[in-house]
Amino acid sequence: PFEFQTFLYNAACAYSLDGNIEKSLIAYKLAVEFGWDDFDHTAQDSDLENLRESDGYQQYQDTLGKMASAKATEWAVSELSSGSSFAFDVDLTSVNDSPVRLSDHKGKVVIVDFWGTWCPPCRAEVPSFIRLQKEYGEKGFQMIGLNYEGENSEADAEKVRRFIKSEEINYPCALGDDATAQQVPALNSYPTTLFIDKSGKVRTKLVGLHSYERLAAIVETLMAEQ
Repeated sequence: PFEFQTFLYNAACAYSLDGNIEKSLIAYKLAVEFGWDDFDHTAQDSDLENLRESDGYQQYQDTLGKMASAKATEWAVSELSSGSSFAFDVDLTSVNDSPVRLSDHKGKVVIVDFWGTWCPPCRAEVPSFIRLQKEYGEKGFQMIGLNYEGENSEADAEKVRRFIKSEEINYPCALGDDATAQQVPALNSYPTTLFIDKSGKVRTKLVGLHSYERLAAIVETLMAEQ
């Protein structure tokens, strides 16, 4: 359960701050076993600095990488098998005046992210999407961002352009419209992320912030399909 893995992670942080590295490592390993997989956060969390500098943690890194990959793949397969599909298309113009059409990416795995610059978890997930585009863009993957900024005015478009520039976003972003949003069942939270396979079929929908490892696992699973 999410609450228990977070409890264990917080315990690892507390032990690390107290200098009890042995107990910190035990708690962290248990957190991972119960589903903790935000390893980017682990790598930057100042509370875990003492733990990360320990020999025990360094030795655990190889095991951790393999375990994380296996868990993320297992989760992705489960998510895709239980995900619901629905008719969906995108035919818009990016904030930089280029076409954004789902039909242009037939044969690719596509992520379409419904988000806004005003939304903290949306902003937090953007680096993962940038990384996905960088890692898989030349292998048959395309990332698309659909912004819902309020009035979706030219002023909103300029806000998105500034964000694209400041964050060095490497994928197209367009202001979303009602017609596109209405295609998605129960679209009432941001970010909402659609995963679309090579045939153009929506395979699953995620709501909220997810780790890079989980996002990449779904992309890799879909790319491996024939």
